[in-house]
Amino acid sequence: MMSSPFPVPHANISRRAFMGIAGGFATGSLVTLPHAAFGISPASAAPSHTTVEQYLGATRSALEELESHEADSYYLGTPYGTIGPGEFSPLLADWDCWHPNGKPAANGESYMNCTGFVVAVLEACGADCDIIGSYVDATGYDFGNKSNLSRWRHFFDEHASMRTRYESKEALLASGKLSKGDLIMAEPNDWGVNGADNHIMFFWGDSPNEDRAWHSSSKGNGVIAGKAPGNMISRITPKTADCYWLHVPLTNLIEVLLSKKSADASVSGESGANPAYALSGATFSIYRSLEGGELSGLITTFTTDKNGHASVELSPGDTVWINEDEPPKGFTAWDEPLSLTVGDSGGEVILKDVPCVVDVVVVKEDAETGPLAQGWATLEGAVYEIEDANGALHRAETAWVESLDGWAAVFKGLPLGTARIREVTPPRGYLLDASEEDGWHDLHLSSEAHEPVVSIRLDTHLETVIRGDIVGGKFKEEPDDENESAKSPLAGCVFDIWLQDDGGLASRGYEVESIVDAQGNPVMDEDGTALSGAYMGSIESHEDGRFDTRDLLDGWDPSEHNGVAAPEHALPYGTYVLIEAACPDPALRLVEPICGIEIRAQSQEVFLMLEDKRITSPVCVRKIDKRSGLPILKPGTTVELLRKEEDGTYQRMEFDVHYPDNTTVSSFVIDEDGFIWFPAQLDWGTYAIRETKAVPPYLVANEAVEFVVDEHHDWGEGGIEITLADEAATGTIKGLKTDRENGQGVMGATYEVRAAYDVVMPDGEVVLAAGDVAGTAITDKNGAWSIEGLPLGEGSVVYEIREIATPNGYVLDGTTHTVTLDYADGATPVVETQVTYEEAPTELIVKKTDAETGEGIEGVEFSVFLKDESPESAEGSKEPDDTEEGDEGEESSKTPIDGNEKASKAKAAESETPSIEHEPVAVTSTDASGEARFLYLANDATYLIRETSARNDLGYVLSDAETERYLSPDGAWHTSRKAYEAEGPDGHLETASVIEVTNDFTKVAIYKADADAWEQMTGSSDSVKESERVAAEQSALLNGGAFRLIGEDGEPIALPASHDAEDTWAAAGKQPQLFTHLPVGARFVVQEVAAPEGFSPGEEVEFTVEDTTEVQTVVVFNRKIESLPRTFDGKWRVAAGFGIAAAGGAAIAAYSRRRVQVERLSNLRLSK
Repeated sequence: MMSSPFPVPHANISRRAFMGIAGGFATGSLVTLPHAAFGISPASAAPSHTTVEQYLGATRSALEELESHEADSYYLGTPYGTIGPGEFSPLLADWDCWHPNGKPAANGESYMNCTGFVVAVLEACGADCDIIGSYVDATGYDFGNKSNLSRWRHFFDEHASMRTRYESKEALLASGKLSKGDLIMAEPNDWGVNGADNHIMFFWGDSPNEDRAWHSSSKGNGVIAGKAPGNMISRITPKTADCYWLHVPLTNLIEVLLSKKSADASVSGESGANPAYALSGATFSIYRSLEGGELSGLITTFTTDKNGHASVELSPGDTVWINEDEPPKGFTAWDEPLSLTVGDSGGEVILKDVPCVVDVVVVKEDAETGPLAQGWATLEGAVYEIEDANGALHRAETAWVESLDGWAAVFKGLPLGTARIREVTPPRGYLLDASEEDGWHDLHLSSEAHEPVVSIRLDTHLETVIRGDIVGGKFKEEPDDENESAKSPLAGCVFDIWLQDDGGLASRGYEVESIVDAQGNPVMDEDGTALSGAYMGSIESHEDGRFDTRDLLDGWDPSEHNGVAAPEHALPYGTYVLIEAACPDPALRLVEPICGIEIRAQSQEVFLMLEDKRITSPVCVRKIDKRSGLPILKPGTTVELLRKEEDGTYQRMEFDVHYPDNTTVSSFVIDEDGFIWFPAQLDWGTYAIRETKAVPPYLVANEAVEFVVDEHHDWGEGGIEITLADEAATGTIKGLKTDRENGQGVMGATYEVRAAYDVVMPDGEVVLAAGDVAGTAITDKNGAWSIEGLPLGEGSVVYEIREIATPNGYVLDGTTHTVTLDYADGATPVVETQVTYEEAPTELIVKKTDAETGEGIEGVEFSVFLKDESPESAEGSKEPDDTEEGDEGEESSKTPIDGNEKASKAKAAESETPSIEHEPVAVTSTDASGEARFLYLANDATYLIRETSARNDLGYVLSDAETERYLSPDGAWHTSRKAYEAEGPDGHLETASVIEVTNDFTKVAIYKADADAWEQMTGSSDSVKESERVAAEQSALLNGGAFRLIGEDGEPIALPASHDAEDTWAAAGKQPQLFTHLPVGARFVVQEVAAPEGFSPGEEVEFTVEDTTEVQTVVVFNRKIESLPRTFDGKWRVAAGFGIAAAGGAAIAAYSRRRVQVERLSNLRLSK
C-alpha cells in the first residue's frame, strides 16, 4: 500500500484540511474501511455484470501483466503477422498469431496480430481465450479461432453488459470512463469499403481522455515505444477511419455516490438558507496515485449538482486519490487530496468542505486626535454588536491591537452574507454613535478567493469626546472709608488650566510635567502627593471679572484637529486643576490652586467664584547650625532678600533705611543673637533668602531658602520667621605609615585621634571634650589612613594623634603627635592635613666578638627559634640563666656570654631546656662588624637565639650558649614572658634588641722535650715523690733549636707579632710556643729546622686541630747525641694532654676563663 506524502491534519486544527467520508476517517489516510464507513447503500450489494477477465477465468489483471513489461521487449517490438513475422494468410483457421518476443512459437518465431496480442496477454494472466475462439453466437458466425477479432465482436454483442458503444473516438475519450488497461475496439461502420478492417487495443492513457493505446498493428500514429508495423505504444489509431468504438472494461466498476457537505452547518446554514454558500459546482478529479506530492493517472473528473451529489464508477479494491479542483461557492478548497480505497459494492461517500468565514475588524479612533484619546477618555472598552447573515448576534469590545497599532474590536469567524453592525456602548469619555435611528449599519461579507478566513477592516469609526468648561468670576478685597470689606471685579487675572494626570496621559500623547503654582511650588493632592499633568493653556479674567475656558478655543485650526471644526466646549472629559498664575496687584494674595474639577458630561459647566485678599507680613531670618538646630551666636553672616517675579526669575530687593543715616540697604548682617528682621513688611508673594557670607566654621549655603508670604501679620504679631541652616565645614586628617627600613607602606597599624582641648561650636555646643576620641583608623595595604568629619570648633582645632596598635613585626610608636586643622573659607567643605610617620620593624641584634680582642667576627650564623610555650612543654622547664655570678637580679641591655663558661652550664641543663620548633623562624649571619640583624619578628612570642654555624675556618669554636627573649605585643623586648607579665609594658629592656656573644677559639701549645728524660719520667715508680716527679717533668723540657709550623698548603704559619722571627721559633723549656685561631679540623706539621744543642734532629710531628676551646698540647721529642740506644720506635708523636709544668701552665692559663689547673706533665703520653 502507498502512504500519503502530506501530513495528516487534525480536523479540529485546520479548517482547510478537514475532509471526511461518511463515518469521518482522516484525510490523507490510505485505509481500506468497511463499506459502512463510506455510507454505502446495502441495495448495491454486487457488481451489475461480469467482466471478460472474470468470464475467461483470469487470475490476475491484464494491467498488471502489461505494466510489468512496459520497459522491456517481451511484447513491444514483436513483428506483425498472422502465420509468421510479416506473413499473412487468408485462411482464418491457419492463424496462430499469439507468440510475443518473450514467448515465441515452437519454431522460434515471434509474431502477433491485434487480437493475438490480446490473447497472449490474457492467457499470461490465466485466462482461457479458447472460450471465445469457439464461441458461436445466435447468428451462427463460426470462422477462425481465438485470434479472429470478429469472433470477439460477436461475443460482446451478445454480452452487451461488458461493453459500451461510442460513435467516435472523441466521444470515447470524453466519456471519462476509460481506465488504463481497458480494451477498446474500432469496428468499421461499412465493411463494404475497400480495406475495411476492425482493430482491438489496450487503452494505455494515464487519464481517461489521454489519446494512447498499446496494440499490434500494421500502422500507428505517434509511436512512443515498440515499432510499427508490430507491437507498439502510440496514439489510438484505428485501421478504418469510419468506425464506431466499443469500450470493454476489464475490471467490473463500482458506482460510488460522492456527496458534498458543509463541515460546519452553523456557519453555512442548513439547506441553502444562506445564499452565500452552495454545494453545487464543486469540481473534483480522481487519480490513481500520489508520488512525491504529484498526482498521476487521472481516472475521471466530476462536478457536484445542486444537491452536492456526483456519481462515478471506480474499480473495486482500488485505492484512488480525490482532489478538489474547485470548491463550491462560499467554501474553502482542500489543502491536500483525499485517499479512498474502493470496496466491492457501491455506496455514498461524504466529502466535507469547510465554509469560508470573515473576521471583521472595527478600528476605533478619536475624531480629532486619531488613535490617541483625549483627556481622561479612553478608546478601550467600546462594545460593538454584529448580527450575522444567519441572524446570530456577536459582541466584541475595543482593545489595543499591536499589529494595527491602534484600538479595535475584532469579530472572529462570521458567516458570509449580509450582516449589520452597531455600537452598543461607547468607551469612557465619548458619546454614543447616533448616526442612524437605531445605530445599525449594513455589512456585506464575502470571500472571492475561497480563502478559509478573510479579514475585513471596516472604515475607521470616529468617536466624539465629551467636552465641558470651567467658568466663573474674579473679585478683589478693597477697604472702604468705614474699614469694611467691599468686593469689586478684578480684571487681568491669569489662570493656568492643567489636565490632571490619571497615570495614562503620556500614553495618550500629552506632555506630562509637574503642576506648580505661581510661585513654582508643587501642587499637592489631598493626601499630600505632588500632582502632575498636562498644561492645557491660560485664560484671563475680563473687565467684569468673568473668566471662561471657552477662550481656549480662540484660534482653533481644523487642520490641526483632523479637519474637525471648533467644538462648543473646550475641555475634554477629565479632571482639571485651575491655578491663578498672575494678578495685576502684587499685594493681593492669589487664590490657592483648585484641584479635582471634573468634566464628566457633555456641555457640563463648572462655575467658580474667586476672591483675592491683601496680604503683608514682617519677616525675620534666624541662623542655625544645621546639625544641632541651635542658633549660631556669632555675628557676621550676610544674606540678601530676593522676590520671585511672574516670569519665574528672582530679583534682589532693596530697602530705604533712615537710621542712623538715610541709605539703601540690600545686604543684611545677622548679629550675635543669631537673627535679623527685614526693615519693612513684605507683600504677598514668593521670596528667597540667599546667603552671601558665612562665619567660621560654616559653609555658605549653595541654595537660596524660598518662602511664601501668604498670611497677614502686623509687627506686633511676630510675623514670619525663616530659618537659615548652615552646615559646618569639617576636617580630615590623612596619614601615611611607612616602614623605616624600606619606605613602603605599613598595613594594619591603628591610629587614634583625640581632641587636645574642648572643641566648642559657635552655637555653644561642646562637640568634643579634651581627650575625647574623635576617631580611629587602620592603615590600608598602602599604609594610608584617614579620619574624616572632624569638627573645626570656632575655626581652628588642635588634635592629638597616637598609634594604639601596631601590626605584627613592628614596634609600637609611643609618640603623641599633634596637628592643627584651620577653617579655610565658606566654599571649602573639608580642610585636610597630611602626616607621615615611620614604623620601626621589630629588631633583634646579635653581636659576635672575639673573646680575646673584642673585635667583631663576620660570617657567624645565628638562628632564631620560636619557643614552644604550650602547657605540656612548660611543665618542668626552667628559665635559662645567662647572667654572671654575683649579677643575679640585675637586667642589662647588653648581655655578654662567654662560650667557654656557658658551655658546661648549657650541657648540664640540656634536659631542662624549653622545647623549640624544629625549624628556625629566621637565620642570618654576622656582617663585617660582627652583627647579625633579625627584622620583622612576630610580636607576642618568646624566641630562643642560638649560634648554629661558627667560623671554624678562622679557628672559632661553635658556642653552645642559648639566649631567651620575649617580644611583647607592642614590639618591645623583655627577658621573658613571665617578666613581661610581672612588670608590664614599662618593664621592657631599653636596648634589649642587642645580645652580645663572645667567641672563643682554638689554642695549640708546642713543647720540645728530651726523649730520654721523658722516658725515664714515664717509667719511674709510683714511690717517687710528687715534687721529684714535677722536677723531672720540668727538666725534660728543652730549650733552643729552631722550629716551624707548616700548614696544609705547605707554607709556614706566621708567629704572633711579639716574636722577632717571622715564622721560626726556639724551644723555651717550660714556656710553650702557643698558636691560636688555627682552623678546626686542619692538619699541621711541626718541622724542626735545627735541633737543640747536644741533641740529634727529631722527626716531623703531624697533628689535627680539634674542635675545642681547651688548650691542645703538642710535644716534639729529641734524643741526646751521647744517649744510650733508643728504646722508641723512631717516630715522635704528639703528646695528648692539657698542660705541662707549673711554669708553662701559668702562660697557658691566660686563655682559659675557667682558670683550669694545668695538669702535671706525668699525665702526658706519647701517641702510639
